[in-house]
Amino acid sequence: MTRKRSEAPGDGSASEAAEYQKLRIAFLGGPVLCRACLRGLVRETLADAEVFEAADVETILDMAAKGKRSDVVLRTALALDDSDVLAIRDLAQALSGIPLAVHTASEDAIALRSIVEFGVAGVIPTCVTTDVMGAALRLVAAGGTYLPSDMFSRGVPASRPRLAGGGRFGLDRLTRRESQVFDLIVEGVPNKEVAKELGMAEATVKIHVHNILKKLKVRNRTQLAHLASGLRSQR
Repeated sequence: MTRKRSEAPGDGSASEAAEYQKLRIAFLGGPVLCRACLRGLVRETLADAEVFEAADVETILDMAAKGKRSDVVLRTALALDDSDVLAIRDLAQALSGIPLAVHTASEDAIALRSIVEFGVAGVIPTCVTTDVMGAALRLVAAGGTYLPSDMFSRGVPASRPRLAGGGRFGLDRLTRRESQVFDLIVEGVPNKEVAKELGMAEATVKIHVHNILKKLKVRNRTQLAHLASGLRSQR
């Protein structure tokens, strides 16, 4: 039988081909002890996998540029609080197409839906077996998605506080006026119309928008709308 050699590096030896075909999994984030335990479980479950820790996303991208592209990045975020959600959003945007899975104990439906909208391809609960975790990582690495239906079937509350309340994504840091501006701009209302609606000068609106972007740690209106997209439908 003829061996396929076109994609294998080097001289095409069996050892090199086997190495090339290994599933490459990069670990990011989470407590050191948790990360070490998880890494050991993955190695035990996926004997053919190459597992390594990356200090940051730049390390992953640098390795990819040198021909060692990760097949999947596994980010641990046990609580999945506001800072985790924002960090996962930034990570998903920076990975340049490398699939991202998140290992979490969170049951916060809003946060879970948000990270999926930000581009997470796999949500792996801490309660699953090692076999399920291994299968999920393989699926995500192959371009599929793993989203446990029971985590999302719990749904989100039928009603919730206004976006500026409750501490969701740091929105509680906005002033009352900034909250009013926020509610309009995430709907795509231009500054001129916001000024007319709220009875203020357009220059004042621009100041409020600048402050909102700074407080919520986003760069522009598009990212702001993306941040709010998981919440707006539940208003």
